[in-house]
Amino acid sequence: MNTREVGARLVDVWLESGQFPDQLLDDVRDDRPFIVELVLGIMRRRRSLEWFLDQLMRDRPRGALGACLMVGVYQLIFMDNVAEYAAVNESVKAARKLCGKRATGLVNGVLRELLRQRDTLCRNFEGQSLAVRESHPDLLVDRWQSTLGIAATEALCHWNNARPRVDICTDADRMTSLLEQFASHGIEAAPHEAAPDRCLELPVGVNIAALPGFTEGWFSVQDPVTLRAVDLLAPQPGDRVLDACAAPGGKTVLIAKAMRGEGHLVAADVNAHRLRRLRDTVGRMRLDVEIHHADACRDDLVETGGGEAFDRILLDVPCTNTGVLRRRPDARWRFSLDKLKALTQLQRSMLDNAAGALRPGGCMVYSTCSLEAEENERMVEAWSITHPDFELADTVISIPPDSATDGAFAARLTRRA
Repeated sequence: MNTREVGARLVDVWLESGQFPDQLLDDVRDDRPFIVELVLGIMRRRRSLEWFLDQLMRDRPRGALGACLMVGVYQLIFMDNVAEYAAVNESVKAARKLCGKRATGLVNGVLRELLRQRDTLCRNFEGQSLAVRESHPDLLVDRWQSTLGIAATEALCHWNNARPRVDICTDADRMTSLLEQFASHGIEAAPHEAAPDRCLELPVGVNIAALPGFTEGWFSVQDPVTLRAVDLLAPQPGDRVLDACAAPGGKTVLIAKAMRGEGHLVAADVNAHRLRRLRDTVGRMRLDVEIHHADACRDDLVETGGGEAFDRILLDVPCTNTGVLRRRPDARWRFSLDKLKALTQLQRSMLDNAAGALRPGGCMVYSTCSLEAEENERMVEAWSITHPDFELADTVISIPPDSATDGAFAARLTRRA
């Protein structure tokens, strides 16, 4: 299969099933950087691609044929490093393989017509609404404009469509050594502006598993914004700590390092697939963590930890992911008011359940990677009012691009002694 055929197959599966990108792309090995950019780029630019196709066709096709057309249009409009003839010819070949010989004439005709009209279409495209130009649902754009303002919303949407660089966290005393190691392997790296003493920023598309120090556990792959929830939690050596929704393990790593191997750290998650990633991360980082399959919404978390309440609990709840659309481009198309309502009910249940596992005088940090007030400020303020034995001590929120990090929220809730 040529790369466009692989990409079109994956896009077709995604459009049909909504399967998560990391699962779709997990088995891609050959030409991985190109295929990843193609598939994730189409997810980001789905609405924009549909606009271009609607200008060229009376009835935009669905299924594999629609995916082949998206593959071709994305290359011709949004990829400046692909030759026009290659974009057209390889997309036509993909259509022949996936849809049969009759589809080749349609795909060839549409893509060549796009080339003829491209300048005019691009000028018209720039006159479309922000939601179309930046390929976001109207619902999200309208919500953000009412809370953040028009200029900040446009900047946020533009940020969400940029290909994210690779961010890693490491120990302060290892920063210089890692920078030297990367430089010796021809990898450009620099301290991250949001956390220059603890995080490095690496080029887009770098092969993480091949980086010096990856196998040795010298660093974890995560955005610097994850530091803020753990800093609020402030775990200490000797504490009993629960990371209640721990997978894939980035914050677990930070907690374990802060505890310096002293105390008892329990990491739990309800998702078996993500739990495997948690085990891999903890194993690679060579950390002493007790891992459990547990549901933070329903299970007895005290029993999960051996029958004794915890000093500190991190509750990094499932959310709408609207703060990380740059890294999870498909999540924008899953957002709805019904989903938001269902998630806030789940988050409230998790808070209720986790609170019972915290000792008097302990603290719990509630965190999301969402920008929505219902999941963030409103959630913890309403919850703390109905739980007078808890005090809302502090909150932090990060909104890109001003934060130079992913979007996130965290609140520290302390239980009165």
